[in-house]
Amino acid sequence: MSDQHLQKLLNLTPSEYGEALINKAFSPQAGALKLQTHGNEQRGLRDLAIGANALFRNAVAHKTVFNPDPQHYRKR
Repeated sequence: MSDQHLQKLLNLTPSEYGEALINKAFSPQAGALKLQTHGNEQRGLRDLAIGANALFRNAVAHKTVFNPDPQHYRKR
């Protein structure tokens, strides 16, 4: 789920992004998007979205490049 998708869904501006945006969407206490389930599962969904954001979106946004060749990361 991209920042743009959540911004559009929640009618927010592009100034809302990343972890703060995900918290606005999925926070167990005040999130706009609620699961019809236990609060721990809501927290789990929020934490999963934050983790995916950190792993995938941040790498692209900050131009981090992953090289899949294991030889690339070996000490020389």
